[in-house]
Amino acid sequence: MADIINEGDSKLEVVDSSTDALARIYAELNAEERFEITSTEIVFYNPNDQIETGDETDDNQGAASTFNGLQTAHNTIHIQSGDGVSVPQSNLYIDGKSIISDKTLAIGTTGQKELHFGTNGTQWVKITESGYLDFSKLTITGDQGTAGQLIRNAGNGTIEWYTPDNRNSFGSVTVGGSSIDASSVGDSFEIVAGDNISLGVVGSQLTINATQPNVFSTIQISGQNDVVGDSNSDTLTFVAGSGISLTTDSANDTITITNTGTSGGSTEDVFKTIQVSGQADVIADSSTDSLTLEDGGGIEITTDDASDKITFRETKSRLLSPLGYLSYLDENANTTEVPMKNYFINTTTSLSVNGGGSLVGMATRALRLLQSDGSTYSFMIMPATSDGDSLVFSYTKADGSTVTRNITMAA
Repeated sequence: MADIINEGDSKLEVVDSSTDALARIYAELNAEERFEITSTEIVFYNPNDQIETGDETDDNQGAASTFNGLQTAHNTIHIQSGDGVSVPQSNLYIDGKSIISDKTLAIGTTGQKELHFGTNGTQWVKITESGYLDFSKLTITGDQGTAGQLIRNAGNGTIEWYTPDNRNSFGSVTVGGSSIDASSVGDSFEIVAGDNISLGVVGSQLTINATQPNVFSTIQISGQNDVVGDSNSDTLTFVAGSGISLTTDSANDTITITNTGTSGGSTEDVFKTIQVSGQADVIADSSTDSLTLEDGGGIEITTDDASDKITFRETKSRLLSPLGYLSYLDENANTTEVPMKNYFINTTTSLSVNGGGSLVGMATRALRLLQSDGSTYSFMIMPATSDGDSLVFSYTKADGSTVTRNITMAA
């Protein structure tokens, strides 16, 4: 059964039926269909129609504490826009718990207003009029994180809580008033050993050692006071004495000492002339002349530059019969040497003798003495000691006492 109220081009039709699906209220205004109410929804057909309700109360915390506007009970509000021809239809459903759109959903404000979201009457998230997202709390997949954690990209567009490594560091290192700044994250600070410095790294420990070069801290001159450095920056000064000039060359790090002495000046004490009795003098021809020592035969000459030594050694002793000598004091208390010479004695032998016979000449040392007649020499032969190392010489002094001496011969 339907009740219809007509007023000119407008009408209101109320259809009551035994089934809910057929019941409806239908309204036209100025011959234009405006809205329809069924058991499940209210449909507004004019896209320019507006719904006005009583004023709502909002405490500006993101949710209303009291609400006097449009209300529905146990229903879903279906809002449709677009005519489905020139403009595609878009549907929005509100059921008291959810807002669902079958197109891209846009929630916003106009007129420089903020957009607030909240629960229990408390504002938690807002989008400011300048476009900033301002929120009070955040969980990621239900995890609130812990103090000091950061948010990072976990890959594939996901985010996660992240506990950074302990990377306490200095942004700048200051040395002598100059700062060395890191140019980027992960930049390296390099320590380079300069002159007389060595670096050692063991684990996380850096050791810096001074490698002081070898220097002389003391200058010694025989018979003079030592010159001792007072500090590691002390200076040794060379002073040119009489007849000496000093020249420095900073490019080559050299000091040249030149003898400028004349007949009136002082020069270094050196031997200019080498004299040997009965021989011609050996005289230096210049300040850089060299003296050469030559082996004349049977002499070995050895030099030792480290100890500034020259050694002469006789090398033909094994081929000669060296002469020994007997030393005594003459009547003038002068030391006199009487030479000892080889003396050969024939001795019988059973061995084969050169030239035949059985006699072989055996040698000993004997004193050759001039007899009292002043013209005849005789040999005084002597016995050997029990060990065979020496000859035994005996003589009687004026007081009648006998003196015995051992005469050791050269090898």
